[in-house]
Amino acid sequence: MQQFRRTLLRIFMMLFLVAGVSTFVTVNANAVYADELESETSEETKVEAIVEDAAAAEVVAEEVSEVQEDAITEDVIVTEDAADSEVVEDLQAEAEEAVDTAETEVTEEVAETPAAEVATEEVKLATKHLTVLDGVDYSLVYDYEYFSANQDVYDAFGDDEEATLRNFVRWGMLGQRQGIATFDVVSYRYAYADLRRAYGTDYTKYYLHYMKYGYSEGRDQVTGITELQNTVTTLNGVDYSLVYDYKYFSANEDVYNSFGDDDVATLANFVRWGMEAGRQGIATFDAKSYRLAYADLRAAYGTNYPS
Repeated sequence: MQQFRRTLLRIFMMLFLVAGVSTFVTVNANAVYADELESETSEETKVEAIVEDAAAAEVVAEEVSEVQEDAITEDVIVTEDAADSEVVEDLQAEAEEAVDTAETEVTEEVAETPAAEVATEEVKLATKHLTVLDGVDYSLVYDYEYFSANQDVYDAFGDDEEATLRNFVRWGMLGQRQGIATFDVVSYRYAYADLRRAYGTDYTKYYLHYMKYGYSEGRDQVTGITELQNTVTTLNGVDYSLVYDYKYFSANEDVYNSFGDDDVATLANFVRWGMEAGRQGIATFDAKSYRLAYADLRAAYGTNYPS
């Protein structure tokens, strides 16, 4: 019995020890858990605090960025406005300079251009009617409105521009008719002795010469000439100016009736027939008086007045 009690006591002591150890372990475990839990909570709190601080910092950074962008935008706008203003002023200055330069160039060009050329260019620009026939442009010597203003022309052809132009080319030029305000073929012929030598009274050739050469050569005496200029005194290389003057000789009615204002033909007549007949060709020389004055000449030439 006593042995039984001792064994039972040992059992209780062992249970007590086991319980004590268990309790100690549990308490220690709980303490460790509590410490760990508290540590984890502390760490979480620290993390949350750090996250909150980071979020706040991000918000502040965004606000700062927005303020900076606004400032930059305002500065850019101001800068662009200033730049735009400067660009506009520069463009205006360049435009004004370009206009001044263009006006100067036009003025200089007009100043250097012959008056007749300017007038003809204006006529070209103003002409809207038919001026080309069979591939030839007659705009320098013909204008429909001007030519058709002749009553006989309009009565014959009316508004038929081709027929009117064809009539001018076929008959008008042959008849010395003026086809445009800026060119008078009679004036053109009167003005240029070299053309009279070449073409005589073939007026069609004067029109064509002006169209092909005269205009580009600057021959601008094309209107308002009422008498022959620089009348011809040379024939076949011989100058007869000491014994012949067109105005004087053509004042003879028979001469003018035969040759009119053809100074080339008049001179040829004087040389061929007038001198042979002893006709006076100029106010300052009379062949008959010259013969009578000098016996030696009479002895040499007799009545051969041309000699």
